[in-house]
Amino acid sequence: KTRMIQFSFRVGVNKTSKKESAALAALLAEKEDIVKRAAIDIISRKTAEQLETPESKNVFTKELLERLRKEFDTKLIVDIYVYEWKVV
Repeated sequence: KTRMIQFSFRVGVNKTSKKESAALAALLAEKEDIVKRAAIDIISRKTAEQLETPESKNVFTKELLERLRKEFDTKLIVDIYVYEWKVV
């Protein structure tokens, strides 16, 4: 049986330094395909059963946060906000 996950998220940026955070936000928007690819890669490595567990969303956000910080070489990415998480 084929299963799918529907999910949506937003990347949270530290706004302490307005100039740096604005530049990072612009870069993230420009490189949106890299952000989406990273998320899909993380999700695709999990089974449907793993994605249905109560902690799966937290595991995903932690993994994506670490990956994006490394990919963009910054600690200004502070969180991943997940708005939808549904395995169907």
